[in-house]
Amino acid sequence: MKKLVMAAVIVACAASMVSAQVYSANIVGYNKDVGTTGLHISGYAFMSDDTSPQGVFGDQLPLGTKLYAFTGSGYDISEYSSVFDYNTYTYVDAWDPNTLDLGGATGFWVELPSDATAILSGEVEMADAVTNNLAVGLQLISNPYPVSSQVKDMGFTPALGDKIYAFTGSGYDISEYSSVFDYNTYTYVDSWDPATLTIDVGEGFWYEATTEQTWVANRPFTP
Repeated sequence: MKKLVMAAVIVACAASMVSAQVYSANIVGYNKDVGTTGLHISGYAFMSDDTSPQGVFGDQLPLGTKLYAFTGSGYDISEYSSVFDYNTYTYVDAWDPNTLDLGGATGFWVELPSDATAILSGEVEMADAVTNNLAVGLQLISNPYPVSSQVKDMGFTPALGDKIYAFTGSGYDISEYSSVFDYNTYTYVDSWDPATLTIDVGEGFWYEATTEQTWVANRPFTP
């Protein structure tokens, strides 16, 4: 089971133009992706100019590690392996291929041949909201903001029957959007059940949608 830690550092930059000062600020964050031998689901909770396997993980994971990006019907796979470099005519350790895009609100499987920890870092998303489209059926997604959130607070616009699956290492914790009895009002209300299922920082998860919908994830913190 993954254990995740997130920290943020505020980096301020100043510039002067025509006697006027312009200030900009970025928040740079990181999280530890800790995995045991086998499979877990991760997500890259930051922004970067390079969201390829090399850009996100570099050489931090052991040879034989595989990444699986869900395509809707199967997987695109990248493996960290020893490959022949025609520039140097030697074998080098590299992601093969290095073409997966791990950015945005996507999730992806990580298969480790042995226990490993990687530090994932990048610029924190500062937009007021991030919008993504969810298709009918299953998709592997992640929170675009580096925060731990309960599913009820993540901005989904679910239809009855939608489900979220959080991988536990041996199975799934599941929350379904359904009609549940509210003991405060003694009526049935539409709600995630359980509504407290938590998605950790940098954790990917499955979303099963019964209808096409728009997911507007609002920034859950004040800059």
